[in-house]
Amino acid sequence: MSAPLQTEIFRKFARRFPTDDVCLEHLLHVRFDNPPRCPKCHRRSKLHRLSKEPAFVCQWCGNHIHPMAGTAFARTRVSLQIWYFLMFLICTRTKPLNARVIQREIGVTYKTAWRMKREIARHFVDKD
Repeated sequence: MSAPLQTEIFRKFARRFPTDDVCLEHLLHVRFDNPPRCPKCHRRSKLHRLSKEPAFVCQWCGNHIHPMAGTAFARTRVSLQIWYFLMFLICTRTKPLNARVIQREIGVTYKTAWRMKREIARHFVDKD
């Protein structure tokens, strides 16, 4: 893929998901409806973001909601934006990506790239 095309692809992604917070909000809406429904009190509410961890608090019952729990993102130190970018790359490329290409594209170690690819592939297979 040519460099200008890669730059345009990244710009397209960066407009949609500019920060980790935007990615976390998107994950919250995908997993808990839009507007979100609290899993404890089952009320639709405006959830407030916790400042110290990637979680939200229900305005009615105070329940903490962790959108990354139970997903491939749960115990990772890799930024959620990088995970989203890798999923974007996998979905927009015509050829399959191997771990070496992922390592080069997103700047992680080979072991991390391999694990991320495996987790994303497992998720896509589970959803089909």
